[in-house]
Amino acid sequence: MKRYSLWTVLLLVVVLAVVGYLQYREAAHETPGASTAQPLPETAPEPRYPIPAPATVPETDAAADTGGEPSDLEDTAEPLPTLNRSDPPVMSVLAGILGAEPLRELFRLDEFIRRFVVTVDNLPRKKLPQRQLVAKPVAGSFLARPAEADGAAGEDVWMIDPDNAARYTPYVRLATALDSERLVAFYVRYYPLFQEAYTELGYPTAYFNDRLVEVIDHLLQTPTVDGPVRLVRPHVFYQYADPELEALSAGQKTLLRMGGTNAEQIKIALRALRDALTRAPAAE
Repeated sequence: MKRYSLWTVLLLVVVLAVVGYLQYREAAHETPGASTAQPLPETAPEPRYPIPAPATVPETDAAADTGGEPSDLEDTAEPLPTLNRSDPPVMSVLAGILGAEPLRELFRLDEFIRRFVVTVDNLPRKKLPQRQLVAKPVAGSFLARPAEADGAAGEDVWMIDPDNAARYTPYVRLATALDSERLVAFYVRYYPLFQEAYTELGYPTAYFNDRLVEVIDHLLQTPTVDGPVRLVRPHVFYQYADPELEALSAGQKTLLRMGGTNAEQIKIALRALRDALTRAPAAE
């Protein structure tokens, strides 16, 4: 199995990159390019999930504890940078939320907003564009062992080794420690750039926040598997022995591969993020 990290949720989203995906085959794609986005036309439908009202999020000691730079999420006086010049200010803010060291170790820092949007949009699909993902690959190799050890017949039947879940610990720890309110405050502030990147992908009359909530809902529908997850290896790469599991999306397979306990922790973080993303905007 190839191994790639995801990001979601916002961070999934982080929170999802926060997981890591072992892909079966590489999908070669070009790296994100220059911005050519146009504003949504006047005929665009109303968003299903309007952007939540900006929250007043006080600074905490988290940045000092993690080595990140403090950031002022309440200061909206400064104009937003262009999408092509957004990496430095975005990295500064995220370092204050996530910590500078985890940010460097777990994520790709160039074209961050574009990579994030591409990652989120592709999580419900069968394959991920590995060169465009926002998170770095999960450390180590995928761990599987013959299912014979548990009494299963057939030398071609395997199972995900329970020790494989430990590879995802840094991502799960980060996801479960996130302050979803601070993360959403960042997202609201920079949302026009996320929307611009989404328009670049070919969605001129759609809203990225709607897509993000839709993807979170899709991930929350990932089935829970009791007992070991069975695999087969018809060729070089592993596949799920259960055809229904093999038919799942790339994002849902990510949750399965990280182990049941880790997956439940990620789902808790995703639910909290969804609640924050779908909060009704304040009346004007």
